Amino acid sequence: KRQHGSENLMEKYRQNEHEFYEAFRRIKKPFQFIDLSNIFLEYNETLYIDQCHYNDLGAEKLAEKVFELIRPLLNKIRDR
Repeated sequence: KRQHGSENLMEKYRQNEHEFYEAFRRIKKPFQFIDLSNIFLEYNETLYIDQCHYNDLGAEKLAEKVFELIRPLLNKIRDR
């Protein structure tokens, strides 16, 4: 059932989420942080089954990118 005004409310939530993550990216963090929010910009394929869940190809691309980013850390640990 659709509620009146829900589109405006969802837009407000999206804007708040956007502002939160922009602020989070800018602050100094006491831990290693890797921003993956734009990970799929280079792909034209369909990578989601709905608005937030990856399909198999999306999961594969995400896993490849995470591995690419953590590989140097894993090599460093291995070489100790």
